[in-house]
Amino acid sequence: MVSKVKYMSCLMGILWAICKAQNSINEDHEIVLSGEYNFVLKWRVDGDYIFLEISADTNGYLAIGFSENGGMPGADIVAGWVKSGDVFLSDRHATAYSKPDADKSDDYELLYGYEEGGKTTIGFKRKLETCDTDDYVISTDTSRIIWALNDKDPEDMDDLVYHGSSRGVRSVVLINGGVQKLINIPPDAGYFDVIMPNVTVPHDQDTTYMCSTHRLPKFDTKVHIIRFEPLVQKGHEYLVHHLLLFGCYDALSTANANWTGVCRHPNMPPELYNCGRIMCGWAIGGNSFEFPEDVGVSLGGTDDPTYFFIEMHYDNPTLSTGYHDNSGLRIYYTPTIRKYEADTLRTGHRVTPYMLIPPKEKEFTVQGFCPADCTKNGLSEDIHIIAVLLHAHLAARKMSIQQYRNGKLIDDLARDDNYDFNLQEIRLLPKQKTIKPGDDLVVTCTYGTMDRDNITVGGLRTKDEMCLVFLYYYPRQPNIVTCVSYESVDDYFTTFGITIDGALNPYNMTAFRYFYHYISTSQTQKEINERLFKVYNGDRYGQCLDYNSNQIEGVKSEIDFSEWYNKGQRAAKKDVCGVNSINGSDQMRAGNLSFTMMLAMFFTMLFL
Repeated sequence: MVSKVKYMSCLMGILWAICKAQNSINEDHEIVLSGEYNFVLKWRVDGDYIFLEISADTNGYLAIGFSENGGMPGADIVAGWVKSGDVFLSDRHATAYSKPDADKSDDYELLYGYEEGGKTTIGFKRKLETCDTDDYVISTDTSRIIWALNDKDPEDMDDLVYHGSSRGVRSVVLINGGVQKLINIPPDAGYFDVIMPNVTVPHDQDTTYMCSTHRLPKFDTKVHIIRFEPLVQKGHEYLVHHLLLFGCYDALSTANANWTGVCRHPNMPPELYNCGRIMCGWAIGGNSFEFPEDVGVSLGGTDDPTYFFIEMHYDNPTLSTGYHDNSGLRIYYTPTIRKYEADTLRTGHRVTPYMLIPPKEKEFTVQGFCPADCTKNGLSEDIHIIAVLLHAHLAARKMSIQQYRNGKLIDDLARDDNYDFNLQEIRLLPKQKTIKPGDDLVVTCTYGTMDRDNITVGGLRTKDEMCLVFLYYYPRQPNIVTCVSYESVDDYFTTFGITIDGALNPYNMTAFRYFYHYISTSQTQKEINERLFKVYNGDRYGQCLDYNSNQIEGVKSEIDFSEWYNKGQRAAKKDVCGVNSINGSDQMRAGNLSFTMMLAMFFTMLFL
């Protein structure tokens, strides 16, 4: 009898270990939705499916919803709980700020669930596109994840208790985004920090760009950067908007080796304008970025930077005083040289006040072009895109970058039709994409200005706008760092019927302020829109720049506007739904255990 008990005890232990091993989705990404309740979302995308796990400090139910705008109406909601040993999962949708309705089609599949130590964990999966009109289509767009919980279990499947104040929302990019599950740092790796030197953030203006130079550590041999990790000073999360890290090739003078000041100010030393190579970009809401295992950024070599130059954007809309900032980056490197060397290409629309966006517009589109002429002369070979950072400001609603070859749309390199200014992550592509010399790139930004009374200008301030994309690629190309376009300044004046004095240079800020005041006070909304449309479809000019901010030889500045370019064209998308829009049944799943767990239970009963 004792032997049998020991045997059964051993068998139960093995079976429990097997079952416990099934309680994981082997996630690639993880974020904290709420620190107060330790509410964590984990996920992994595999083919046409997404596997998700939610956990929180509760013995009741917990729920998440996929929402376009962060509100409850229209959200696709899934709730789960454990009661009397059974696991429940409920597929729902909200039509108002009230208890969500159960879906007619149950498209979430329960994988596991358990309660342990006052925490409830639920694992499940669903298709990215379920073809159910009550479900959210999971794509590369930014999703607003709403969450809620209650410390009580529902009495039955229809009784979802009101969550009260235990709720919230967070923006997440579920495909190509999210916090990466980082690999273990190699044992030979080291790191160094590049941070702002206790910079006093000005309180007399809402936006400030501060720059600082930093000498690189001395390496005994060439190394490869493998990870960039943001270091945002505690309490400064909404003060630090974004940063760019540049490489400087020429030896800096002793006076400028540790320079700090306002970027692009007349007092900024001229030699710092030659720090043109973009090493890394980070923006609000972003996380650590890790290069693929065969890719790194070179340091310590003969053709590598000797100094770093940080450009930090501080956003201080309340004009608060007393901020002294030490934010920056932690840079991990390894002396084990990887197969490929990476670099960054900036493309889109040039940052200029003449990128004008009219007020009271639901959707207004601006494009930036990187023409074939630039990629033909700037690239010596094919490059492979591994990641993308989309960057715009508060009015941006949609962003995309498209690739054309010989007049034909090849691919959407990246697209977000639900862009969130507060979540600007480096998006690691699941499949690398190739750009060939002679390809055209088109960046499209769509802005919403229904809440604005004045014309929005392009510029550095948060309330100004940008339309830029940063491409992380390999192998490194030594002749190109920036490829952007802009409209003819002369076209603005002639199209709006403005004649300026010959002594006034139309390219300086005095002329721009005159132009802005004139059209703002003498033009109707309709006239502004029609004339801006004409300018944006007129002559275009490009900047195809090397590391020293010089135009690449052989590239003409004027861009031939491509007749083949169609603003509304999108890359073909596989139709996964076909004829059926609803594909499920009315039943709700309760205690839906995996095959392995059911098999374990069967063998347990067999031996009892």
